[in-house]
Amino acid sequence: MTQSPLHVYLYGPDGGPLASRFEDVSDRLSQIDRLHMELDGSFVWVGPNWQLDGMIYDHADRIRYIDLKGHCHLQQWQAMIRWIAEPMGGGPADPLTVWVVHGQVLHDLQSFEAIQWPQS
Repeated sequence: MTQSPLHVYLYGPDGGPLASRFEDVSDRLSQIDRLHMELDGSFVWVGPNWQLDGMIYDHADRIRYIDLKGHCHLQQWQAMIRWIAEPMGGGPADPLTVWVVHGQVLHDLQSFEAIQWPQS
């Protein structure tokens, strides 16, 4: 598995807000080993030779988008996406839209993963 640098904004369906609430996502992230979550919505998750830094932007109890950057393997990326996108109650995960900051390109989640980690 390759480890690729990334800087993306994560949005909900069609670039709108995520269905997940700020409190739900921050509570989930706060329980992850080696992940430090601040009350303002910033977080960092560190492992051996990889790191993801993020900032959750919310308004009116909805997550508008998440700024996520760092470098990681597909396995860590997919774990982070599950923690972000799964609504409380175990329903289906939000379909995410991924805005690649440096290329200014919009992708659905699966297309982004195929481009970011082509060998996986």
